[in-house]
Amino acid sequence: MKPFRTIDEQIALLKSRHLTFLSEEQARNNLSRYGYYEIVNGYKDLFIKDKSFPDEEESYVPGATFENIFDLFLFDTRLRRAVFTSMLEVELNLRTAVSYVIGKHYGSNESDYLIRENFKSGKRTFYNGKAEYQIDQLLRKLRKIRNDDVQPMKHYRECHSNVPPWIIIKGTSFGNLLMLYKLLKAPLKNEVISILYGIPVQLVNNDPSIKQLFSDSLKLFHKYRNRSAHGGRIYNYIPEDTSIRYSPLLHSKINVDEAAYRKGHGHHGIRVLLATLSMFDNTDAFRHLYATLGSESKMLNEKYSGFMKKLSIQMNMDLSILVEVDRLDERY
Repeated sequence: MKPFRTIDEQIALLKSRHLTFLSEEQARNNLSRYGYYEIVNGYKDLFIKDKSFPDEEESYVPGATFENIFDLFLFDTRLRRAVFTSMLEVELNLRTAVSYVIGKHYGSNESDYLIRENFKSGKRTFYNGKAEYQIDQLLRKLRKIRNDDVQPMKHYRECHSNVPPWIIIKGTSFGNLLMLYKLLKAPLKNEVISILYGIPVQLVNNDPSIKQLFSDSLKLFHKYRNRSAHGGRIYNYIPEDTSIRYSPLLHSKINVDEAAYRKGHGHHGIRVLLATLSMFDNTDAFRHLYATLGSESKMLNEKYSGFMKKLSIQMNMDLSILVEVDRLDERY
């Protein structure tokens, strides 16, 4: 068990491991504000010497400073905020498209659209010891949202005796929203993809790879949304059990062919997240993340010569790919 250490003891420990400080006073302030674990344990890896044997004491590479580590912490903090903002934009677009398609096909009355027959059953599950299906769980959650004593649900119940789909769906979590999309029948799902990708629905109907890419992208978005919302390190994040299957439509944007994909390139990471966002007709989420990654990485590189190369290795992407994506996609 690691013992508690005061701020001064934390600084002394880092010094004993050959980390230098440009300003101990500022380091004390930053450790006090953000914590040793968040700053040092989260971002020291780029500055640690390789061990000659497993039990060797941890030591920093010559010239490494606390400020190096803290600047990487700041880089990741700003990148994480940009990822979260982009995921919120995608979530809003998905809510709007799903609500629109449900309203278009089933109307705005609860008695018409909130019925089991409008959806696929999903996987078999259990509730209170009784067998049911995912759609039963989802409809129960939607009805609970409908009856919540919060606005705008309360207003629509009391003033209109009905809560339309675009209001109920506003109250869902992102996970429940993804489940709702999953349980839509195929023609409605294809319309959602058509709206969000800005392509004819006939193209979606006739190309299974587009539907596969969209489904994989939603899973990736869910992982990045949760990771960024809970303050996890994001710049070299590898989502567990989540990857984008090979798609010529997507991977051509980042110059990954099938051979490179088989070697592990283009499965996940910020590079792939950018590419999946670039598929959307609304480019705001892509542009925001693209701009933040570009400006923050260049700022680090200007401050620390050669740092972009180290960062590229950690992120499993050449940061010059930002220019490539911009050039390869005619919309940008």
